[in-house]
Amino acid sequence: MALYPYINGRNGVDTKISEQQWQQLGEAVKKLHSADIPESIISNLPKEIFSLKCCQTVRLFLDRTQNEVFDEAVAAKLPALLKSKNKIILELIKRTEELGSILQNRSLQHVLCHADMYGWNLLIEQNNHLYLIAWDTLILAAKERDLMFIGAGIWDSGYTPTEEESLFYKGYGQANINQDVLCYYRFNHILQDISEYCEYIFLSDEGGDDRMQFLGHTTT
Repeated sequence: MALYPYINGRNGVDTKISEQQWQQLGEAVKKLHSADIPESIISNLPKEIFSLKCCQTVRLFLDRTQNEVFDEAVAAKLPALLKSKNKIILELIKRTEELGSILQNRSLQHVLCHADMYGWNLLIEQNNHLYLIAWDTLILAAKERDLMFIGAGIWDSGYTPTEEESLFYKGYGQANINQDVLCYYRFNHILQDISEYCEYIFLSDEGGDDRMQFLGHTTT
């Protein structure tokens, strides 16, 4: 069990993060990536393996939607969407598998990563202090595991991708980005979302109004 103080604030999706806060976020993430963590802690953390599991899962769901009929109302709407994007999704799977296979055989420097650094996990409290929450995803991975969220358009931050990057890296400092690693993480993140939405919608009829919300997320 983990106990945290209550933060009375709004997340980074519902409210715009200021330019100064973007820079502060960069500074905080740099400290995280540069932290000297005792081996006793590191040894218990998961390590990046560039998994291709979500590629297999999404491919299975694509296969199911070709011929299977779904009776539940929301589940019945998703196959048409997946079929309309079938070519794009298959290309995304192909590129992710290619990059993942290459990166599995590369020696990359691993740092401590938050791994889920997007707007819903950024809180701005009443005095405009910025908090990065949800630390249950900590992993030893390439720094791009966190940096892939910056400028990716994963949520509407109120800034262009270029503006996000400029503000964040003012705080983070110079970063030598491995484009293969960055692309793998961004591609894999999209497939992971598709996989989770498909599992939620196809494998259960529970959730009520949340099911339509998940369908909307899949569409966007």
